[in-house]
Amino acid sequence: MNAALLKAIGAIASDPDSAKKVLAAVCAVVIGALGVMFLPVYVLLAGFGSNATEPSAPDTKNSADLAAWARKAYFEGWGYEADAVGQMNSECGIPTTDTLGLVTGYLMYDPATKVFDLPQEAGTFQTIGTMDTMPDAEGIGLFNGDVFGIYIGSGDVILASETLNCVAVEDIRERSWTYWMLFEGIQYPESVTGGTE
Repeated sequence: MNAALLKAIGAIASDPDSAKKVLAAVCAVVIGALGVMFLPVYVLLAGFGSNATEPSAPDTKNSADLAAWARKAYFEGWGYEADAVGQMNSECGIPTTDTLGLVTGYLMYDPATKVFDLPQEAGTFQTIGTMDTMPDAEGIGLFNGDVFGIYIGSGDVILASETLNCVAVEDIRERSWTYWMLFEGIQYPESVTGGTE
């Protein structure tokens, strides 16, 4: 490898959060040019230098790990399917979900056995307030009257898009979100709940 390439890889590894957005944009262009064949390379590179898709506390169901689960679905290229929770779809050969299914699937998934066998929480949520009162915390739910999203921090939202037929990430400003919410069964930091959980 030449020195410039090694330097670029080092920059990505040392600052993965800012590099991800640049890398995602470059990879999206390449994916468009080369087709789906390039997707596994994109998935590998997008997570380079970061463990943002791995649970930090696998023994609990918490908001940071919900955000990590949503990132995992995005990076792995999960498809959209109404009422699915992330299990493998035998017709298309990839996991599928809708946005509330991301939450339900996260609650059902047992990381020790790697199967969906924990008691299912039905994606129940409690609307807390309007967007101007939303704290900057991962794992908060968003709703605009029609579509749900999961806030993953840094101004990004992950949702399962019926239009795109996949799990997608978008800037929080791209959609007119109306409310933020907390999902039942998810532990949130006291800074989000005000100690009322």
